[in-house]
Amino acid sequence: MGKSIMFEKVGNRQRLSESIANQIKKAIFEEKLIPGDKLPPEKELVRMFGTSRTTIREALRHLEICGLLSVRPGQDGGSFVIQPDMNRLQSIVLDLINARSLTIEHFTEARMILEPSIVGQVIKNITEEEIELLEQNVNRAESEMKKENPRLVSNNIIFHKILADCTRNPLIVMVLNLINDFLKTYLRAVAEKLDKEVGYHVVELHKQILKGIKEGKVELVMELMRDHINDINQSLKGIDNEAKRE
Repeated sequence: MGKSIMFEKVGNRQRLSESIANQIKKAIFEEKLIPGDKLPPEKELVRMFGTSRTTIREALRHLEICGLLSVRPGQDGGSFVIQPDMNRLQSIVLDLINARSLTIEHFTEARMILEPSIVGQVIKNITEEEIELLEQNVNRAESEMKKENPRLVSNNIIFHKILADCTRNPLIVMVLNLINDFLKTYLRAVAEKLDKEVGYHVVELHKQILKGIKEGKVELVMELMRDHINDINQSLKGIDNEAKRE
C-alpha cells in the first residue's frame, strides 16, 4: 500500500481522467508523493475518486506519458512515482524544432534574456572550487582546439552549466540546463559544418568571461555573454540558411 494521500472525488465539469491526473500531479509537485512511492491499487483509486477503472487507467496512462509514473505489471507491480523524464521532454522539444515550431532564434532569445541576467548572482556566489572547474574547462577546450578535429560541444555546454549552478537557484538551473541540453543536441547535429574559427572564438570568449568573473566585473561579463550568444546564433543561422538552400 502506498502513502495515505487524500484525493477528492471528481465531478463532471471537466474530463474525469484529466481531473484525476491533475490531483496526482499536484501531490507529486507538492512532494506529498516522491520518487519511489507507490500509488494505491486501482480498486482503491476507484473508491477514492468515485469513478470507473477505465477512467483511472486513462489518468495513469497520461501520467506515464508525462514521465511522472512508471506502471509495472506483476505481483510486485503497480503505479510508482518516478523522477521527471528529461529525455522524454527533450524528445518532445526536438520534435517541435524539427516541425519548425521552435527555432534557433527562440533559444537565442531565451538565452539572451536569462544568461546575462544571472551574472551578478554568479559573481556573488561562485566558490574557488567552481572557479577551478571553469579554469579546467577552458584549459580542456584550448587543448581540444589543437587537434585536427576538435570536439568542443559538450565541454563548452558544461561551461554554461557550471555558471547556472552558481546561481544557487534550482529553477534557473533547471531552465538553463534544459535550454543548453537542447542546444548541445543541435550543435552536435551540425558540428561538422561549424568553422574551426568559431571554436577558437568560443574558447577566447569563455576565457574573457572567466577573467571578468574573477575580477568581479558584472557589466563587462554581461556584455561578453551577450556577444557570445549572438555570435553562436549568427553561426547557426548561417548553417540553417545554407541547409534551406540545398
